[in-house]
Amino acid sequence: MEKIKVFVYGTLKRGFGNDIFYMNNSEFLGIDHVRGKLYCNYSYPWLVGGNKWVPGEVYLMPMKDFQKVAQMEAGAGYVIKSVKTKKNNEVLAFFYPDENRLKKYFPEILTFDNKNVSLAKKILKKQSFSK
Repeated sequence: MEKIKVFVYGTLKRGFGNDIFYMNNSEFLGIDHVRGKLYCNYSYPWLVGGNKWVPGEVYLMPMKDFQKVAQMEAGAGYVIKSVKTKKNNEVLAFFYPDENRLKKYFPEILTFDNKNVSLAKKILKKQSFSK
């Protein structure tokens, strides 16, 4: 069975919403980082190009599962890029192509975790009342 290395930084990470639907057959290889920036709404992040180190998880994923994830992510507007991680792993990651649209409406966060999602929610709530 063909497998590929995938970098995940949002709802596919362990303990988040899509983990149980898509990651069961994948082998966790460890924590790593890719270059970029994260923006967040109430429940999920977008990774865009940039120079900051964005933390996430690397998995060895069966191709059949990757195809399902790719279909889901493509439906949300993400594109697949091959990138090198901080630990020099060659991985596939899902990037959002339109940073200008994101930074207009959503806060930038350092990592996708419960603390930063809560912070993003507070910022978005304040923005919606100030308009």
